[in-house]
Formats: sequence, C-alpha cells, structure tokens
Amino acid sequence: MHVRGAGENNLRNIDVDVPRDAMVAFTGVSGSGKSSLAFGTLYAEAQRRYFESVAPYARRLLQQVGAPHVQEITGLPPAVALQQRRGSPSSRSTVGTLTTLSNLLRMLYSRVGTYPPRAARLEAESFSPNTAAGACPECHGLGVVHDVAEDLLVPDPSLSIREGAIAAWPGAWQGANLRSVVSGLGIDIDRPWRRLRKKDRDWLLYTDEQPSVYALRCSHPCGVRGRRSSGWARPNTSQQVRLTGAGAALLPEARATLNAAQAAQDAVRAAQDTLRGTVNVGAMASVEVVDLPALLGQLHARHPAIDVRLRPATAGSAGLAQALLSGDLDVAFLSLPERKPAGIDARELATVPLVLVVSAAHPLAQRGKVALADLAGEPFVDFPPGYGNREVVDRAFAAAGVVRRVALEVPDIDMGAALVRHGLGIAFLPAFAVARTPGLHVLDVHDTVLRWSMHLGTSSTRRPSSALRALLDLVDLHVLAL
Repeated sequence: MHVRGAGENNLRNIDVDVPRDAMVAFTGVSGSGKSSLAFGTLYAEAQRRYFESVAPYARRLLQQVGAPHVQEITGLPPAVALQQRRGSPSSRSTVGTLTTLSNLLRMLYSRVGTYPPRAARLEAESFSPNTAAGACPECHGLGVVHDVAEDLLVPDPSLSIREGAIAAWPGAWQGANLRSVVSGLGIDIDRPWRRLRKKDRDWLLYTDEQPSVYALRCSHPCGVRGRRSSGWARPNTSQQVRLTGAGAALLPEARATLNAAQAAQDAVRAAQDTLRGTVNVGAMASVEVVDLPALLGQLHARHPAIDVRLRPATAGSAGLAQALLSGDLDVAFLSLPERKPAGIDARELATVPLVLVVSAAHPLAQRGKVALADLAGEPFVDFPPGYGNREVVDRAFAAAGVVRRVALEVPDIDMGAALVRHGLGIAFLPAFAVARTPGLHVLDVHDTVLRWSMHLGTSSTRRPSSALRALLDLVDLHVLAL
C-alpha cells in the first residue's frame, strides 16, 4: 500500500509504503501519529470506498468515520478496525459487535436472505440478539436464563413470616416494617409458610410492586395527618403525608435543633482519634468533572470509618439541587444556572464549551459555519429537561427566537453522541465528549457561544459535618482538566 501526503491530525504530509500480507506495527512516542495513520487514514479511506457501494439504509447500521486528509492511497484492500476504545466489553460483546461485522451480517440476512413464501421481509434489527426485535424474550439475548428456586429463599417452610421463613429478609426495624406491610395487605404472618396460598407466596418472593399501607394517624396539632409504612405499591391507596400549618411553622426550628445535634456530634468526633460519619453524594453520570472514584478512594484511605452513599442523578441537576435543599444530599456535583437557587452554596469547578455536532453523512457536514436559525426543523438529540446543558441550549434558542425540535432525550452524553453518529439527530455536546467519539463532525455556530459550567454544591442553611468537610478538602485534588 502506498500512502502519499497524509495530513490527518498531527501527521504532516507523510509518505509511507506499507507491505501487504504481513504483520505491520506502527511504533513511536505518544502523539507521534500512529493512530492517525492506522485508523484516521488507512482504515478511514478503506471505509469511505466501501460506503460508496452501500445503500443509505445500510449506512445507518455502520459506524462511520470522516474522509481522511490524504492526497493518494493505492493498493488499499478492504479493512476491519479494532480501535482503541474506553471501557471494556460487556457480556453481549463478540468479535462481530466489536468489529461491527455483525451489522453487515444481519443486513445481509435482511436484504438477500431466502424467505418462506409470502413471509414478510424482516428488518436488520430482527437478526440481532442485542435489540428488542431480535432478542429471545426468555433470555433477552444473553443465552442464559437466571431464576431463583423457592426452596433457596425459604429453607424451612414450616416457619411463619414472623418466625423468619424468608431467609433473605433483614432483621431489626426493617424486618419489622416489612412484616407490618405484609400484615396490612391481609397476609397472615403467623401462618406456616407452606400453608399460605401459592399466589401470595409467589407475590412475596418475586413481585416488583411497592405497596404502601396505612400505619397510624397522629392527632397532635403539629404532626402528620397520615403516615404510611411502605416497602413495595398498593394501587388503591391515595392518602398523602402532609404537615399542618403548625407543623410547617415548627419545621425550621426542628431543622435548627437537628443541626445543633449534628454540631455536637462533630465536636465529640473531632476529639476522637477516628473521624466517623456519613456523607451523601450526588453526581451526574457520564460527566467526568471530578475523578470521583479516586476522590472517594483517597477519602477512604484517610478516614476509613466515614461511610459514603453515592446517588446518581435521575432528574438531572434540578433533581440534585432539590435533594440538597431537602437534606437528602450533603454535597452534589451538578450544573447550576446563572442565578443559583436560594439555600445552595455553589463553587464552579469547570466550564466547557458546547459544540454543535452532526454525523459525517449529514448534509450540514459540508458547511463550515451555520447560524441557530439554520437549525430550525432539524431533529435534536438532547438531555431531558432539568439537566444543565439542556437549559443552556434551550435558553440560547429562546433568546434567538428559534424553535427547535428535540426528537430524542437521553440522560447520557456518550449515548447522545452515539445517536448523533448514527444519523438520528444533531446535538450540542461538551467538547470532551466529541473528542472521545469518532465519526462526529463539528460545526461552527457563528452567532452564539455556548458554555456549560459544572459546580460543587452544598447546603447554605446546614452546618457541614466533619465527614463532609473531610471530603470537600480533597475535591480540588481530583478535578479533571476538560
């Protein structure tokens, strides 16, 4: 193979001859251009030539890379690439999925396979065990069905639920709470397990429901009107927990009392040799502002008696902020708007640009610059409402008077980048996500500059515990350069 004038990334007009039918290795220091030559030039050109013969329908199934910066390549055979990727293969990974050959194979079955008379032609997804259309409904494409036998969960069926028939249930308060729930549902917790109805036994062991049963009514004027003891969902329960006016008035004083008690505990612990306590931490998945595992590892090495409870964001930064205000979280790594919510102290950790990305095959990829108005009507891939980056983009379009259409919402940056790469929409993504996702084309938006800031948030109304202060002291050591 003869390569002339290669200029991909840090290559500078390189000419090289590579023998065929031989094992060839590119060596050099980091940044010398090994990957740019192997993947960005040779493989990218082989794929580009192959795509010229592939229908647009088939292209959406394949991972695409852009055309390389090279003057000429001759003698280039078809190529398959096992590229350097972050993470490790999953239980669903095969040589076919890692090389994307399985995409070609299922496309062949779909398009040129022999079908029985009058049978409908299937889409390519129907020939993959990793899609809902093609996976076995029993094993879900894994080839193995996992089940749990009743005799393993209930070793002694002569015992009743009160006597501990279900071996996996906890003891102490939580076990008593579960027994109260079961009793409130009308199941006899004093009857031997083997004498319970089978449908009740199966429900207790395998249900996904989360029932709530009425436990008590408080008549005190500052108390709760109704309280429910819950563990699993009872569809016919409607009474809610709420405070009376007197209870709401007492709430600030109650919180002040709890804070004073926490301060007293911290004073005692500070006088001891071992720092103890619990820290509830909230973080957004796939946003690597802080090397969280390294941070928590260093905290554990210094203070092994501190317990950390990690809570991923399920409702974006807005959910994390609400959890800080309610006291469910002690600290959160989140993105906040310009006007910070009252009750939260926030310190900016990093700010990254949001760049517009499209797939290499998208018509906009041929343009160097666009305006926000040019994007009206384009399908967007974005985070759900409540996430900081979604708010930044929504605010920019509203200020420009442009209506945009969000076709797909995903709470994961890497998934969003993959959807764009496969032509399902365009997106504004942080620059660090674009750098780690091949096959994306970056466009310059000349009438706006979008930036996304990440913050370290704590409560401004609660005194931080000693355990929380120990974690906060280490955060700056683990902020990543984005």
